[in-house]
Amino acid sequence: MNLRLKLALTIVVVAVPVVFATEKLRVEWEQRALVERLHGHLLSRFEDGGGIEACAAEPYTFGGVGSLNFWYSRSRTPTRQPFRIIGDSLWAYDIGYVSDNVEAPPFPEDLRTKLRSSRSHAAIWREASPPMSSRAYWGQWIEAERKRFTARMPPQREGRRRGGERRDRSEAAAAAPEDENSTLPYLEFATYTVADDGPCAVVYVSGWVDEDPGSTTWWWVSYGLAVTLISIALFAAGPIVGRIRALTDDVNKATGAGYEQRVRVRGNDEIARLATAFNTASERIRDQINRVADREATLRKFVANTTHDVMIPLTVLQGHLSSLDERLPPDFADARAAVTKASSEAHYLGSILQNLAAVSKLEGADYQLRSDPVRLDSLVERVVGRHEPIAKKQGIEISHATPAEATVVRGDVTLLEQAVSNVVHNAVRYNDEGGHVAVLLDVSDQSFTLRVIDDGKNLDLDEITRLADRQFRGAVARTRNPDGNGLGLHIAREVMSKHGFTMSLDRSDYGGLEVVFQGQLAS
Repeated sequence: MNLRLKLALTIVVVAVPVVFATEKLRVEWEQRALVERLHGHLLSRFEDGGGIEACAAEPYTFGGVGSLNFWYSRSRTPTRQPFRIIGDSLWAYDIGYVSDNVEAPPFPEDLRTKLRSSRSHAAIWREASPPMSSRAYWGQWIEAERKRFTARMPPQREGRRRGGERRDRSEAAAAAPEDENSTLPYLEFATYTVADDGPCAVVYVSGWVDEDPGSTTWWWVSYGLAVTLISIALFAAGPIVGRIRALTDDVNKATGAGYEQRVRVRGNDEIARLATAFNTASERIRDQINRVADREATLRKFVANTTHDVMIPLTVLQGHLSSLDERLPPDFADARAAVTKASSEAHYLGSILQNLAAVSKLEGADYQLRSDPVRLDSLVERVVGRHEPIAKKQGIEISHATPAEATVVRGDVTLLEQAVSNVVHNAVRYNDEGGHVAVLLDVSDQSFTLRVIDDGKNLDLDEITRLADRQFRGAVARTRNPDGNGLGLHIAREVMSKHGFTMSLDRSDYGGLEVVFQGQLAS
């Protein structure tokens, strides 16, 4: 999800609750305003407009459905309100909350308690219900008007009505049209008047409250404001997103260039400070890389020099050991065995040093692989000749076979010879006395196949697949030489891979290991 979409969704998540909360607060504020206006309207009507006199003159017929006239002021000029009352009814009660009009409903108990607490006026909003239909409303209003105009004298009464069933709003709801599905909140309002000793001491008003259609434009304003905010945010995020994308491209380029390229700094804000921080971090990383590279170069140079310096006396030592072995009398069996073991260890030490030199070359950042003509047949003969004395002293027969024609490939002769030597060395070192090692070079269709086969101990298939992994050593190698480093076959595979050749390992048909090198000959 990109930044623009996240910003838009964030605004939507924030704006929608704000719109609804604002609308809820607006409705509550408008309802309170309606109650206050209704209170002012009733006081003006009863105290200044002659309402108390009219109520006192005809208390038996005063009030009823349609008696509120909330929409009109004393001058009969329509007064626009944000809400309108549907099915309004107005009734008058004495200070004991009893009405002289037998049609009046009983005064609500909860509204009476709230009115007594306020000592001025009180309102209760009931649960929403379907409003009274227009037909029922006008029918009840006409009936009330008929009673008011036909009443000449107060009717004979059995007494003032203090009880009776309150007219249930469900009757009015039943008169609503069948297709009416909307519900509106029901308002019950009451206020004290100045006539606290007459039949009009308390005025009670009820009806369903509906928002005026003109007030619904607030919703459109709210939605329009939310859409405008989202549009502004998306428009404003455009340059920011563009700068972030440009910074991302510069960072990728700098990373690909080894942190040698600096990131462009645009502006003077948070994004610019981020680019500056990246440039500072790049400089530190570049300095650290250079220090590491210098240390690696020094280490590789040290390994190369040390290998060269140690190999010279080591070669001389091997020569002396070989000469000593030839001069020992046949009856000096123990001494001959010791010399043989010393020669083997010296040969192994030389192999380790050569492997370290090979690793320093392969892992050097500035190493360039040579592409010289290399005769594989001569390379095989040199490797076999170097290992024959050791194999002979261990009672192992080593043989080889090469084509009569010259077999030439291109590569680094030192690394290729070290790779083949590592495989032959392992075949000899981990074989048993009386064992055999064969090095076979074959040429076919401008490609070569070099196989090194031994008949040593059987290896598990799981071990064979991991023998070329760095520092992995099989069970036989760990048993016979616990101090080995497990680099021989790994170096051989890396050398072949860098030359474009392949190396595979499998069980030989004779019980040991078979290592196969394959690749293309030089054209």
